[in-house]
Amino acid sequence: MHGPFINPPPPTLLALALSLALLSLSFSSPSQMEKPCCLRHPLSFLLAITIILVSITLITTKTPIVSCTRNNKNMRNNHLDISTPSNLTSVDHTHMNIIDACWRNNPNWADDRMDLADCVVGFGSHAKGGQGGEYYVVTDPSDDDPSNPTLGTLRHAITRLSPLWIYFAHDMNITLQNELIFTSDKTLDGRGTNVHISHGPCFTIQNVSNVIIHGLHIHNCTLGTPGRVMSSSAHIGFRQGSDGDGISVLASKDIWIDHNYFASCYDGLVDVVHASTRITISNNLFVNHDKVIDNRTCLMIMIYTCMLSFCI
Repeated sequence: MHGPFINPPPPTLLALALSLALLSLSFSSPSQMEKPCCLRHPLSFLLAITIILVSITLITTKTPIVSCTRNNKNMRNNHLDISTPSNLTSVDHTHMNIIDACWRNNPNWADDRMDLADCVVGFGSHAKGGQGGEYYVVTDPSDDDPSNPTLGTLRHAITRLSPLWIYFAHDMNITLQNELIFTSDKTLDGRGTNVHISHGPCFTIQNVSNVIIHGLHIHNCTLGTPGRVMSSSAHIGFRQGSDGDGISVLASKDIWIDHNYFASCYDGLVDVVHASTRITISNNLFVNHDKVIDNRTCLMIMIYTCMLSFCI
């Protein structure tokens, strides 16, 4: 995923400033007894030049920590061809990408849902979601209390601490009352149903790993409101309110976002920030928006840290 940054990410600007400081330390005025040579610390000078070159590269190209792949097949009328059982059985199997071919060729995919986790490619290839855990069937589309979710609701499933493969009993329109905060080792599997997450705050993936979101319609997401929200079955905390993204990924890893429909959210459709890494975003349809994917994370800060500690 390449393209110019309109605004360089803050870590890159910080690294540039630090490299300039290193350059200034590399040179000093010679004393009267020394030869007139200004370069006093060659190692610091070389490290500073390296940091500047890497920073320029990051400003002009996005760091490849997020894999983005697409498939224009199987997309109709601004919706992905993923939702109904009839669509799943009528796919042209001769024109499928590697992800679709991995699971659609199995006529009994609904009996082996967890096999989907073996189909991920790209930087998020270690994302296994709830594979190996139990199945959880969402039967209730309500979300009456974000701090005390009801058994059978999506929020109740997502906030459990154990690995879960979550799917839906029937078509649903779910309007969340506040952001839905994920725990690790979860899969949301919308195959075989039409599930819409809309007209409320949407998904927050923060400080977790191993999450798969597949086959959902996520649209018209709104700002969150300050209030108490369950972030896991062991913790309820006060939240200031989410930004209105379809999916916000913060400081998380091993994430796969595949075959979803995104549209018309208050902020971004998919926001990947705060050093999130090992992420694949594949086969999604993004419409009716001018801020689709915001990826300002920067793993190179680890390289900056190593270089600076080496120099100091």
